[in-house]
Amino acid sequence: MSGQLLAKNYLLERLGIHFHSMSRDRVEDRVDNRAQDRVMNRLRPGKSSGKLDYIDALRGIAALSIFFYHIYGTTGSLTKGAYPIEILPERFIGLTLVGIPLFFILSAFTLYLSLDSNAGESRRFVKFYIRRLFRIAPLFYFLLVLVMISGLLTGKGLPSWLNLLSNFTFTFNLIPQYSTSLFQGGWTVGVEMLFYLILPLIFLKVNSLGRSLLLFIGFYWLSQEIKPLLVAMVGESTMASTNYYYYNFFHWAYIFPLGIVCYLIYKYHLPRIKSEYRNALALCMLIISLIILFIVIDNIPLSYKLFDLYEPIAGLTSLLSMSPIAVVLMLLSLSLAPNRFIVNRFTRFFGTISYSLYLTHPFIIEPLKPAYLYIYNHTIVSTDVSLFLCVLLTLLIVTPISLIAYHLIETAGIMMGKTVMKRL
Repeated sequence: MSGQLLAKNYLLERLGIHFHSMSRDRVEDRVDNRAQDRVMNRLRPGKSSGKLDYIDALRGIAALSIFFYHIYGTTGSLTKGAYPIEILPERFIGLTLVGIPLFFILSAFTLYLSLDSNAGESRRFVKFYIRRLFRIAPLFYFLLVLVMISGLLTGKGLPSWLNLLSNFTFTFNLIPQYSTSLFQGGWTVGVEMLFYLILPLIFLKVNSLGRSLLLFIGFYWLSQEIKPLLVAMVGESTMASTNYYYYNFFHWAYIFPLGIVCYLIYKYHLPRIKSEYRNALALCMLIISLIILFIVIDNIPLSYKLFDLYEPIAGLTSLLSMSPIAVVLMLLSLSLAPNRFIVNRFTRFFGTISYSLYLTHPFIIEPLKPAYLYIYNHTIVSTDVSLFLCVLLTLLIVTPISLIAYHLIETAGIMMGKTVMKRL
């Protein structure tokens, strides 16, 4: 294994990023929920529905990025590294991990917009929790039941009652031994649900750019300072064996306030920009974002140079340090002037079904492992082609499954939540 790859793996380890732990959320309901026709329009994947199309597009990119990274990790594990990629730089594959902070920032942005749009609604915070529960829980519960059935059929048995209870109540992130959830990718749902719990309280107090920046600083400080307390509470050996250093809510919580920062800039400051400057500013922010993503992040030589200059700034090339900044710039750029290369029917379609795609694809990858091995053992031209064929094969299967899950489970849950709110 090359020295650069070793350094890359070490960096991923330090960041708490593992092939089995990518996750995600989380297609959100269209944030305003103002009328039934808007909801029905939302049920048609890929159909343009207004100026916030870039939100769906970014969700689609995030889901596909994590999907790609999981397949790359699975094929590498199956082949034991015997077929390394030959053309595509490995550092670029690592960029797909940006999908996690991208999902978190988008969630905070859209939910703040939703709370703001429903400012005059009666019992709006109660309805907020109902919307979140019926948006997230149906598909999550369905997959939990599949895991339970699989355990019974294979003779593994059911998980412990506490494990099941923590998953059905979305509190598993608070228990180190259960923090990864009962299925791959579920851990981020636990992180997000804890954020949803406190978001209305934040919304009541954080209503300016200055306060949102203070919130970010406070959450970041907390994410660093709470580690010794967690070690004292659960023990260092448990923290290490369960990777709870990285799965715990506080490790990721500081990313959510950046979505709030984005929204408050979007609401109060972007409208003040004169129309003749909007496209130029959007282009500048997009270019800076792409420079951070493709040149700065995980650039080992650059990290060494920064280390020589001043040791503390060497970490500025890490994914968790710089990717949130890149996401913020890209989100603000697209809110000013959507880029057709990023915001298009393809990305919007996968954004619409991104929650189903994100949660169901690990269930599809597992039975496809023999097919992956066959493809790699019959490599044509290069292993990059083999990786592409594995991705394409999986996407052709998981896309219709995700679309069915979206229509039959996700949208049914959304409508059920609306029914419950009407009875309040």
